[in-house]
Amino acid sequence: MKRAQFRTLLYVVVFMYLMTFCVVLPIACWNLPFSRYYFHHKRTESLERAVAKDVAKGQAADNYFLQLNQIESLAFHAEALQSSSPKYAIGIITVKRQSSEFETYHPRYLSRVVAEFDRLLKISHRKDIILFICNAQTDPNDHQEAQNLTKYVTSVGKIKNVRKERTPYSKIREQEKKDYVFCMNEIQKFNAEYSILVQDDAVPYPQFISRIDRLMETRIENKITRGQIQPNLEKWVAVKFYFPEKWQGFGNERPLIIEFIAGALFGGGVLYGLCRLFFNSYISFSQSAAIFIVFCTYCGLAMFIIGRPYLMMLRSFSVDLHGIRGAPECCIPAVLYKTNALPDIQQHLKMVTCTVKNPLDVAISRFFQSRNEKQYLVMPNLFNHIGLFSSLHPKAKSPHEFMG
Repeated sequence: MKRAQFRTLLYVVVFMYLMTFCVVLPIACWNLPFSRYYFHHKRTESLERAVAKDVAKGQAADNYFLQLNQIESLAFHAEALQSSSPKYAIGIITVKRQSSEFETYHPRYLSRVVAEFDRLLKISHRKDIILFICNAQTDPNDHQEAQNLTKYVTSVGKIKNVRKERTPYSKIREQEKKDYVFCMNEIQKFNAEYSILVQDDAVPYPQFISRIDRLMETRIENKITRGQIQPNLEKWVAVKFYFPEKWQGFGNERPLIIEFIAGALFGGGVLYGLCRLFFNSYISFSQSAAIFIVFCTYCGLAMFIIGRPYLMMLRSFSVDLHGIRGAPECCIPAVLYKTNALPDIQQHLKMVTCTVKNPLDVAISRFFQSRNEKQYLVMPNLFNHIGLFSSLHPKAKSPHEFMG
């Protein structure tokens, strides 16, 4: 390559680096919580913004239900109940919750979750999927939000307990387990092939209903091998649809390192190819290698700064781009179980005590491990976790995770 042309290329590369890392990405990523350029607001200000966002979306959910005809909505969901062997039953596990930091603020997570499921089922005309609210409140009447929604969707609840005792914080994990076991028992009554238990702060993404069948048919029940669909011979019992974004970054695990290197090499190769189109003079081996390394470094830095959770979202454009991997022990906001596996899980959970050191998700996962049964994780997430305020502890989580 001629010296003048090589110098021009260097100027172009320097300009590209400066514009990307000093202008474009800072502007694009300053409000993305999992990006390296995220501008960390003060916790109080961010918490107030997150609460305001929740209030607005909760109001939108309320408005959605106000526009529905109650009789027609109940009739729509009742049609699915007529099936003797539906493929899916979706149970939304809920208990009353309230923020201790904002006494007048009542999170309407359940309304948002039910509204989105209801909307997606009606848009897709899926009358073969059972949707119900599992009110796990000790006194179901105390959970007014859940009671209001019984006008629109099917609901089940516990038998009212005469004694109203507040669960001590030390036993709240055990109470969560009991609530989960109760809803496991209720969802089995619908005789669906698969049972999907969803916590009341996990909102499905718009593509969930439209993609669940293909995911099950080609990635879970069966596998595509050499272009042919083959039965999945692995012994599996569960599929998780959510894993926290804050733990989805590039780490020191071998698969993630390989993924990072592969992404940088692919991006660097594409840029190198484009470079050769514009600078098509003779390039020595050393110049070619230097240019390729510079472009690979550029792509690697961009991937690292943007953050893997946002790059993973690019795979949401098609159901066939979703990845399936072995699931970690955490977490259970939205999980599909084989219904015939639920009795064994229930029996095991009744024999263990859940604590902070042995939470429900870990207890379930270790039970699967003891039986050499696999659980899968779908990537990227098919649910959005909106639980700024958890039912397990009174304080708000880090608001920065909910500002994206």
